[in-house]
Amino acid sequence: MSLLTIAQAAADKIGLRVPASVLGNPDGEVRQLLQAIREEGEELVEMADWQEIRKELPPFSAISGNAQTGILPADFKRMVPETFWDRTNERNISAVASAVEWANLRAVNYSGDRYRFIIRSGALSIIPALIGGETLSFEYVSSQYITDGTLNYTDWQADTNTCLLDEKLITLGAVWRFKRDIGQPFGVDFETYTQRRDMLLKNNEPTSNQMLVADIFGAGRAFSGAPSSGSGTVI
Repeated sequence: MSLLTIAQAAADKIGLRVPASVLGNPDGEVRQLLQAIREEGEELVEMADWQEIRKELPPFSAISGNAQTGILPADFKRMVPETFWDRTNERNISAVASAVEWANLRAVNYSGDRYRFIIRSGALSIIPALIGGETLSFEYVSSQYITDGTLNYTDWQADTNTCLLDEKLITLGAVWRFKRDIGQPFGVDFETYTQRRDMLLKNNEPTSNQMLVADIFGAGRAFSGAPSSGSGTVI
């Protein structure tokens, strides 16, 4: 579904005149519907680490010292927990420091063997300082949930743009938000929306308890999902 078809489906459910266009349309109801669609998309990006907008940062070579400047991509929203690794030394860097903890670690010139990091002013810093040359990588959630088929965006650029997240959920979200904003009852619409949202959240990723074909036919799993028992150190 495109922005236009999402808006048309939502308008039909609400009982509005179905629009022929969305972006640039001067009609007040269409503009309000567009705002509801935007609000829903932005809320979903904040809500969960949806696999549709999760990416792996290409491995990069660390700079000597604490600050790793120029690393975070333009579409960086947040880091996926427990995915930050020093691949060279097989060490996890998933201990996030608060501002208070970071100030304390810097004040005492912390040099322990457990990495900590902080993201501040769009830059990534790690303590203890890195030697330089270590290969680092992590997964992150992208802020860009809209696509034209080639490029991704954080906001709608054309009526033909499509959504990387579930379009039906976007439609249902736009319906209850529009009704809420104009003072109409929206309880039933919100319940329908939350049912689909919760189902999608539950099914968005496989869990460690999910049965695989190998379980059914008695073969061993290639990978259990647990960390390797080899030399990798999680600290």
